[in-house]
Amino acid sequence: MSDKLTLVLVGDEEVGKSALAVRFCLEQFAEGFAPTLNDSYRTRMVVDNRPCVLQIIDTAGRDEHAALREDYIRDGEAFIIAYSITSRESFSHVRAYYDNIKEVKKEMEVENTLQLSPSKRPCRSPITLVGTKNDLESQRELSFKEGRMLVESLDCWFYETSAKTGSDIERTFNDVSSYTFSVEAITEGTK
Repeated sequence: MSDKLTLVLVGDEEVGKSALAVRFCLEQFAEGFAPTLNDSYRTRMVVDNRPCVLQIIDTAGRDEHAALREDYIRDGEAFIIAYSITSRESFSHVRAYYDNIKEVKKEMEVENTLQLSPSKRPCRSPITLVGTKNDLESQRELSFKEGRMLVESLDCWFYETSAKTGSDIERTFNDVSSYTFSVEAITEGTK
């Protein structure tokens, strides 16, 4: 098992992807918005009593950077699809991000099979849906139940967070990391 985990954040512009990463890695709230082409954050953490380095790739939210985002998806071992609870439009794009991740990972699985390389791992990459900005309850456009219903159809995890207050940030990243390492252990055990 690796002692490094690469997690990729995807979602529309201004949903708070950078704020999630900054809050978890630096324990700060990044006020304001500056468009991201891509940023990378690293932090040391302990996952299931094991030290590791979590690398978080913060991707651009715009479609004109889709090819670059796909490169990061190829390298990702776990994914967070972020939407803002204050933006129904960002929620409406979740399925497209989910399908894009699944498509890229499926292509990788086919490539790995064609190469017949025993060192290539199957592409089993957990995806988690995160509703951001839950501190802005008065501006909420989506209920918690709507997020919960979507993840049931996608078969992934779901959290609502606030980078401003720190609500459920640590729990989200810890759970995603722990689950990813457990999937990796199961996958390696089937080789």
